[in-house]
Amino acid sequence: KGLEFSVIIEETTLQADPLHVERVLSRMIENAIQTTEVGSIKISVKPSGDFVKIMVRDTGSGFHSEIDGPQDDADSFQSDLVDFIKSDGLLAGVSDVEKCDGEVSVDFDRGLGKLVTFTLPTLHNARKAVAKTVAAAE
Repeated sequence: KGLEFSVIIEETTLQADPLHVERVLSRMIENAIQTTEVGSIKISVKPSGDFVKIMVRDTGSGFHSEIDGPQDDADSFQSDLVDFIKSDGLLAGVSDVEKCDGEVSVDFDRGLGKLVTFTLPTLHNARKAVAKTVAAAE
């Protein structure tokens, strides 16, 4: 396709299973490639407070998800894309995203592309949550 790729990774520490993170990121990139005919795909990882944001921005202008095909409605597209990114055929019921204690969001701008963000807790944030849970149980 001749797409331009860029990757920017800032130093950070995640509290997540690398296998699940890899599968979610793979689906994010796969969708970006499928929906971008010309232009670029930018992948970035950066800390944001107690979280880490993994972002895939593309210049694709079409609605498309591997599951449901072309869509005409942005809300439906966003929902389908989040479902696709969360999908996990190996263990039905609990998605890779949920296994990582993460969240996925999609910001779509017709004609300009989309930004898919996978937000995960940092190691520091996970330690705080455990300490809070233990303190509440005492």
